[in-house]
Amino acid sequence: YKYTLKIPGSVYIKERKIIIRSELVAKEKVCLGGTNEVYMDLDKIQQPVIIRTRREGDWFQPLGMQGRQKIKEFFIDHKMPQCQRNEIMMFVDQVSVIWIENMRLSDRVKITPETKNVLKLEILDS
Repeated sequence: YKYTLKIPGSVYIKERKIIIRSELVAKEKVCLGGTNEVYMDLDKIQQPVIIRTRREGDWFQPLGMQGRQKIKEFFIDHKMPQCQRNEIMMFVDQVSVIWIENMRLSDRVKITPETKNVLKLEILDS
């Protein structure tokens, strides 16, 4: 599947029977630690944001890492069973993967002291 996410807005992923909601939030409202939500610097995202399954050659820069890593290698490092890898939702901009569902945010779009516009992505049951 492949869906384009409006910012702000929401999209229903029929294959998973879930809703992805995007909204702009104030920086002081950021609450880290939720598994079904993530916050990122909107100005670092090369829109549009696409929601899809993994593709050959996908890569990202895991939060806290210097270099980039192929998604396949990331899944192997995290002992992700091969049968589950094609089920994981990827949030992708025009450059790379920016969030792997319930796993890891890209270091490229993390919130920093210079962040002005915060994007919150949330996975909701429909």
